[in-house]
Amino acid sequence: MTAVVVEAEKDFKQKHLISNNIANSCKLVTDLREGVSIYNFHYAKPPVTVPMNFHLKKIIGDNETGFNGIEDATYRTEAWDFILAGGSLFNHLDYSFTTDNEDGSYKIESGQPGGGGKTLRNQFKILAEFMQTIDYVNMVPVNNDRLRLPLPDSTGVQALAKADEVFAIYLHSKDTTKVRSVIEINLPEGSYNLTWVDTKSASESVENLKDHHGGWARISSPVYTEDIALKVIKTN
Repeated sequence: MTAVVVEAEKDFKQKHLISNNIANSCKLVTDLREGVSIYNFHYAKPPVTVPMNFHLKKIIGDNETGFNGIEDATYRTEAWDFILAGGSLFNHLDYSFTTDNEDGSYKIESGQPGGGGKTLRNQFKILAEFMQTIDYVNMVPVNNDRLRLPLPDSTGVQALAKADEVFAIYLHSKDTTKVRSVIEINLPEGSYNLTWVDTKSASESVENLKDHHGGWARISSPVYTEDIALKVIKTN
């Protein structure tokens, strides 16, 4: 079918994006598929399929979620983890939409195959708005040479960077109590604005890292529950 669409649109000035669903969870795609722009995976948690297929230089999507309980945190953290790992698309199965509740107002209770609802949709909106404040198209995933967690704990981290100018970082604590995390970023000499974003309320707190001498900068997060995002922008 991909070949049929490619042939039908060969003379179009503006062609449709064509996606292929590859696998559940993850799978290595060794070669580009002719005509395919989007490589989709289902239930891609943790987002290991993103670095596995980053060599394709194509859109990697988490194109179906669900079947993992009804808690908002389950799907919110999956979305942030996937996108901040370098993924480009997140598509959630929202069980609050039914034939009798086309506005997404169905109350999801225990026993349903997945989560959803207005609160979760608003949390996804916070992620979307966070990404719109950065030049994510020109950012790449950050490895351990640039970012590390110096203290042993149960926190996961995903991050994107644009050269040495902008970092977008997501911290996901597996603890359900309030925590404070410490991260270290290898930064060049200069001053930086640090904006912490609450992934559930969108509230922000701003700090300054002034006159950094270069090298590893140790940064402590505010107290948070489950997850928090950080934007680091070089000011001079």
